[in-house]
Amino acid sequence: MTLLSLTDCCRLLAIDAKTLRRWLAQAQLPLQPHPGDARLKGVSGDHLRLLATAHRRTLPALPAELPAPTPAGPAQAPSPLPPELMDLLQTLSALPAQLAALQQQVAELTQRLHQPPVTACSPHDGARDLGQPRPTKAAARSRPSVASPSKQPRPPAHVLPLVEYGTGGD
Repeated sequence: MTLLSLTDCCRLLAIDAKTLRRWLAQAQLPLQPHPGDARLKGVSGDHLRLLATAHRRTLPALPAELPAPTPAGPAQAPSPLPPELMDLLQTLSALPAQLAALQQQVAELTQRLHQPPVTACSPHDGARDLGQPRPTKAAARSRPSVASPSKQPRPPAHVLPLVEYGTGGD
C-alpha cells in the first residue's frame, strides 16, 4: 500500500490543502497513519485515485511509499563528514562565545560613552570650589553676564502690527 503525504497529494492533484481535506471529508476517507511513524499522516494511493476520478483529475505515476524513518540513537554511527565541513562546524561552534565577548565590549564602550569626562585638578586648586569655573583674563575684561541673580531679564516688547488699507480696499 502506497501512503502519500498531504502535501504530495495536493501537489499531484493541483489543489490546496483545505480543498483536499474537504474532499476527504465528503468522500468519508480517513487519514491513515504511517506504518513506521504514527506521527505522519497520509492518504493511500487507492484513496487518492478514488478522489482524482471523483473530481475528474488526472494523476501522474504515483511515487513509491514513504520510507520508514530511521531511529537516531547512540548505537547509530554518524556519517563521516569532509574536513571542510568539520572546520566549518568548529568555526560555527566558536561563534556564540565570540558574540558574547563582542556584546560585552559594546556594553562597556556604551557605559564609558555615557559617563561624564574626568578632569584633572592641579594641587593649588584644592582651596577653590570645584563647582565654579576659574575666570580667565578675557572673561574678567568682558561685560558682566546678563543672567545675574539680582537682575531679571526684561520681558519682550510688544509691537503692534501696522495695518494699511489701499484705495482698492486691499
